[in-house]
Amino acid sequence: MEGGLEGGSLSSLRSMEELTAHREQSSTEAETLTAQRQELRKELRRRSRQGDTMAAGEVKQRISTLSGRIRAARKEVVLCDGIAQR
Repeated sequence: MEGGLEGGSLSSLRSMEELTAHREQSSTEAETLTAQRQELRKELRRRSRQGDTMAAGEVKQRISTLSGRIRAARKEVVLCDGIAQR
């Protein structure tokens, strides 16, 4: 996730509005990526049924990459929620 915690973006947030905006952006990103991953899972099932193991492997790699990005986006949401409660 670009600009995530690793990029120090949470430490640069100065107001509650910025925090809320960042949380919403991260939440939207997680939802979008989840939808993309679901489509890739459907594609994986199609490729597997067709016996195209080479393409199925590529799709699995893309799913794995998206899963990592989803995990990071969800972590940002949880961190924002924790900050907002303080």
